[in-house]
Amino acid sequence: MKDVSFLKPGAEGELYLEGILGEQRKIKAKIKGLFLTDHKIVLEAAE
Repeated sequence: MKDVSFLKPGAEGELYLEGILGEQRKIKAKIKGLFLTDHKIVLEAAE
């Protein structure tokens, strides 16, 4: 997803993502890295 404005951890390894245009998605992943100066969030698939 591009242009994520909101990221919230959910139950059982899920992440809730919301885009700037209101697009919503739940995924099974964990945060691998945050690059704040580059405005990037790197996620890794959860098993």
